[in-house]
Amino acid sequence: MMNVLLQLKEIAKINRPLAPDIKLIIPYRKHQYTDSLIELINEARFQKNDSLLECSLIASETDGLNNKYTDIFCKLLEENWHSSQEDVAEYLEELKDINSIDTLFSVALLDESKYDDEPIPLAKKCIWALGAINDKKSLKKLQMLATSKNQLLKEAAVAELKKLNNSFE
Repeated sequence: MMNVLLQLKEIAKINRPLAPDIKLIIPYRKHQYTDSLIELINEARFQKNDSLLECSLIASETDGLNNKYTDIFCKLLEENWHSSQEDVAEYLEELKDINSIDTLFSVALLDESKYDDEPIPLAKKCIWALGAINDKKSLKKLQMLATSKNQLLKEAAVAELKKLNNSFE
């Protein structure tokens, strides 16, 4: 196991870690390295090492995501030192963990203030993740986002509610 982590750290030294390189050393969806990969993600976070983080996230997704990642993914989603926020939002969408609802909501709101008339990619991915969770609390958060003064955020939330056949009042 340590050998795999060392290999990942070496791959991370490359400017742009390549998913095929990582997929050669991590078995697909075997969930063999969850705890070690969470430690590696934390190390990348502590060092604010974007390349190591990207490599660790690719390895985590390859190994197979589970709800053990929710806490660290929520922390990463709230941090803007790295370039993987949108990927993290997509992973939270895949996990559908109710423990990520408040973070997804607050990040969508934070992201709304950055855009007036252009796409809101991170906020949209947070909205899609809230829709994927699809429980009472996440639907309530989507309804709140659907009242945003930011037209793009409002449209994205209303579209997600319609997709879920949940009328917006």
